[in-house]
Amino acid sequence: MNYPPIAQEPSVHIGAYTSVPPTEIIFCEGDRNYTHVHFAHRPMMTLSVTMRVLHERLGEANFLRVNRSALVNKAAIAEMDADAVVLHNGLVLPVARRRLSFVRRSLEVMKPQIFLLLVFATTFSEAQNLIKNPDCELPLIAGKISFWTEALGTNWTTRSDDPTAQSGSNYFFAGEGVEAELSQTIQLDDYKCSIDPENQRFNFTGYTRSWNQKPTDESQIIIEMLNANDAVLQSDDLGTFNTISNWNFVSKSIQSPALTKKIKIRLLSHRKNGDNNDGYFDSLSLVAEKNLPATITVKSGNWNDPTVWLCGQVPGSTDAVVIRHVVALPGSYTAHAGQVAYEAGGSLSMSTNGKLQLGN
Repeated sequence: MNYPPIAQEPSVHIGAYTSVPPTEIIFCEGDRNYTHVHFAHRPMMTLSVTMRVLHERLGEANFLRVNRSALVNKAAIAEMDADAVVLHNGLVLPVARRRLSFVRRSLEVMKPQIFLLLVFATTFSEAQNLIKNPDCELPLIAGKISFWTEALGTNWTTRSDDPTAQSGSNYFFAGEGVEAELSQTIQLDDYKCSIDPENQRFNFTGYTRSWNQKPTDESQIIIEMLNANDAVLQSDDLGTFNTISNWNFVSKSIQSPALTKKIKIRLLSHRKNGDNNDGYFDSLSLVAEKNLPATITVKSGNWNDPTVWLCGQVPGSTDAVVIRHVVALPGSYTAHAGQVAYEAGGSLSMSTNGKLQLGN
């Protein structure tokens, strides 16, 4: 899969034999001697490099350390509130109290240069979080968590302290009950043209934590790909966690199978002790990767007939074309594509003076 850089610029070695343009990085998250690097257009990468070393490689001019475990591309920051920075993709990262003044000053210095960063901000904003109310910050409606469904248990609510939230003020709390499940189903209508040719990935990130007790209550995250009839096409169990000392980072890059129409996020809490079910969740994110467009045939016919192609659009010079049927190029017609692949039963015939041009 091709991941084009956001801008033409020198690449920086970040580790693991990997070099990338710094503008591809949204933020980096420290995890002891490892760092999770979150990109705008490629899957999250975990490096055996400390945050300090990575900051030195990326430089201080464009990257800002907002807390002990978060290093942010300044161009990815949309605004700063009282004690956090808000990224263009909607993610909220807390700012350490001792760094508040420094972060504010750094962002103030950037204001005269903001026009230089607009292209990067536009790119980051494309990485939209598909989960609604991803951090449980919206007010409860009739005592229930907005945009989420109680699949098991009826006591799901917000919680704000003991422990404190991973970001913002609140996080997801199951209340009382031995087993509890909260879910949200996300429609994927906007991604049909990349899902059906199996050219679409979704990147999930989130945090879990448990109350300090023995035995320890557990948090579990399951992500399901559903078809139009809500049948499960694929299920990914991201694991069961019971970290008590800090918020545990969870991530998964998922290839969506053909005919996927919805993604279901399932949050499950398992009580092992006491009255409350203390498996917590916070800062959830589901982002669609930006991929090279793919156009596939749905029937035989002429190349320039929109009904021959998935989503009713004739391929252009950047499209990855997949031919599954018998397609003809009319006489004196020039077809365009970025690349062409043939599957069983697919063929392309050219009439007199018909041409296929690859690329621009």
